[in-house]
Amino acid sequence: MTDIIIISSPKIQINGPLLSLAQLKSVILKSGFSCKTLDFNVWLYHQMANTDLAYVWETTDNTFVDFKIFKKELESTLTVLTKKYVEEVINPLNPKILGISSLSKFSWPSIICICKVFREMLPNTKLLLGGPSIGVPEFITSYFYKTIKSENLIDDYITGDAEISIVEYLKGNKSFPGINNHKYENNFDRNEIPTPDYSDIDFSLYQNLRLSVSGSRGCVRSCAFCNVPALWPKFINKTGEKVANELIELYEKYFAPKRHNFLFVDSLMNGNMKEFNSMIKILADYRTKTKSQLFYGGQYIFRENVKPNDIFFDNLFNSGCHYLTVGIETGSDKLRFEIGKPFTNESIKSHLRELRRVGIKMTPLMLIGFPTETDDDFEKTLDILDLFAENRDVVHSVSVDTTMIVIEGTPVHSQWREFGIEEGTLHKMQEWVSKDNDYKKRLERFFLFLNKAKELKLYDKPTVSGKTIGHARDYLEKFTDHNPKVLKIIEENFKPK
Repeated sequence: MTDIIIISSPKIQINGPLLSLAQLKSVILKSGFSCKTLDFNVWLYHQMANTDLAYVWETTDNTFVDFKIFKKELESTLTVLTKKYVEEVINPLNPKILGISSLSKFSWPSIICICKVFREMLPNTKLLLGGPSIGVPEFITSYFYKTIKSENLIDDYITGDAEISIVEYLKGNKSFPGINNHKYENNFDRNEIPTPDYSDIDFSLYQNLRLSVSGSRGCVRSCAFCNVPALWPKFINKTGEKVANELIELYEKYFAPKRHNFLFVDSLMNGNMKEFNSMIKILADYRTKTKSQLFYGGQYIFRENVKPNDIFFDNLFNSGCHYLTVGIETGSDKLRFEIGKPFTNESIKSHLRELRRVGIKMTPLMLIGFPTETDDDFEKTLDILDLFAENRDVVHSVSVDTTMIVIEGTPVHSQWREFGIEEGTLHKMQEWVSKDNDYKKRLERFFLFLNKAKELKLYDKPTVSGKTIGHARDYLEKFTDHNPKVLKIIEENFKPK
């Protein structure tokens, strides 16, 4: 009998297993309990890959997200496949507890579906739900209490980071913070947590595998559109030595001597520059001595201007960092400061210069439709695409797949008056109205931006949120006074099927 099995729930991208599976396995084993981790998500992908339902795994498809579409097109198939999974994979392991990890809202419809199957087929197994998405207010109010709890689909749940609480749960301590309540405690010493254990995972099942690692929680900034500070009020990081040693251990255990690209899933890698410098020095020394093919990348923040030939960037490159994802957001210095990112276009230029010099790539994350974004701000955002195109050896593409959504727990949500949002529109998340723009205006800016990025070969197709096609449908169906140029862009590039 296995003390606990932890599985991933669909829909998640298929370029690697969830870090949570491996991280929780390591702490559970260290505490003396038995644990098996299963990537149910990637198993489902392969079950559907050559069927009429293969399309649901496309980035832009919302079948897993929209309850009505899910119920009509996918629920019956997912039910059958989940029963097959229980019979073939879970039952032989005879778990006392089945832990189900829900990463995002893309899992909400499927969570309800698979929990119904688990409850029916595993009557003697405790069902435990966890993961970031179950702490989201929308999930709590709309789905959790109304369906999951009321229909007794699970026995228990854990909110917040579970590295400590899941061990307490296994010990029977259900009074621990975060167990069956939303008053969790994330402020524990990350340096005491063992290296993630991916030994249960079959890496051959993934496309363009990138193993996930983490060095911190939270963020040193408080961007107005972001709810990370609400989820992790305090920035907490491991030491640079701890992070470097984890990377080296994972590389040598699973990939050496072949090349592997690790992905930092943190809000930012360089929140603590002292520890970040420590990490890159250790990794640079290791790679120099061993000639290893260890590489990594992740989210990074720009600060002040950097001097020419700054040795920091040489060390960063030598440590194996080969790409950065940076929240540039806008081409307007004024707007970027209002968002909460205090760096200028001159700082961007100086960073591009150094990244080009050492050979590190960068993907800018862009935001269309901040509440105070004016027409002038947007024109500057279009202009910055020219800067990126001039630095094509550094910037291969930009990332933008949605207009701004007002999320609960963000400064924009709590201070909506200060950001000019009209009373009575805040609850609409995407269709809110401000004095500087409304949903129609934001959609037009969105497609004008995509069009120029496409013309400059900085944008190919949706890669992150999958909102592009939905935005096109909204523009065509919800409004009649279309901008002819925007209409042409949609017709030629993004017309819904």
